[in-house]
Amino acid sequence: MTEPTIQLLVVDDDPGMLAVLECGLAQNPQYRVCAVADAKQALNELHAGRYDLLVTDYSLGDTDINGIDLLRAARRLEHPPLVIIITAYASLQITLESISLGVHNFLTKPF
Repeated sequence: MTEPTIQLLVVDDDPGMLAVLECGLAQNPQYRVCAVADAKQALNELHAGRYDLLVTDYSLGDTDINGIDLLRAARRLEHPPLVIIITAYASLQITLESISLGVHNFLTKPF
């Protein structure tokens, strides 16, 4: 019997962190990981595919799109994925906004 595949979208503009997340998560044979470094590409990917989990950095190197924006976009989907936001720049405001928008978890770097 084949185990179900869990679709993950991982977004981080730091190539090193993106590689660590992608490689670490891909160790689980049930996970199919799509890793992107660009915020706009992440939005396109989110709308084009059906993901079970979105793991995104808060700061994505884009002045127009951050992790909260991806969380909002994910929540509007017909089948929204769980969302985990990671950040090195945690603040009470960002944490509370994430929680109010339905984030599954909020992690601070390093973790």
